[in-house]
Amino acid sequence: MKSARLSIVLVCSLTSAVRLRGQDSSALAVPNKTFVESAFTPGMFAKVSLGVLYDQATVQVPEWGSGAAGLRKRAEWRMAGLLSRAASEYAVARLRETNPAYVRCRCKGFGPRSRHALVSEFVEVRRDGSFAAPVARLTGIATSVAVTTPFLGRNPGVGTGVEHAGLLLGTDVGFNMLQEFWPEIRRALLFRRSQ
Repeated sequence: MKSARLSIVLVCSLTSAVRLRGQDSSALAVPNKTFVESAFTPGMFAKVSLGVLYDQATVQVPEWGSGAAGLRKRAEWRMAGLLSRAASEYAVARLRETNPAYVRCRCKGFGPRSRHALVSEFVEVRRDGSFAAPVARLTGIATSVAVTTPFLGRNPGVGTGVEHAGLLLGTDVGFNMLQEFWPEIRRALLFRRSQ
């Protein structure tokens, strides 16, 4: 029964993560979204859900236990990290007039599209369409790490924080790849189901 519930949460998380932004040129402009609209996206809920499931399966922070109470604490910990990250990213992006959101590539082929998904994590787009250093994204990651690392066991140190920041960057690149290739994945899945 527990594995069935976890499977349902995983499927819901993955399907909510794949809603994509439009590919028109206005997607490059600085979005006129409120903080709530930019923070509570399907991708954010997918990251929280998958992160909580991973933490629960690997029993991150053993002091919290592996039961329902531990799951609740892990969910709160993940949500605190993502909300602090979203708040600082939003503030810095608005201040600098950049858009740190991922926009799908218009190029063709696996290599160029994969490269775009990777490189997009390390650039932000200015209002005029030029690229800027990912200050908003890196500020968000640093804020998330600063808020959540003290809860990671008895002796969290710089190494724990760096490992957590690397995991956040890797997760973002993975979600960029999913967003980039989701139309083809979805088409293949629907094709198999129709046969």
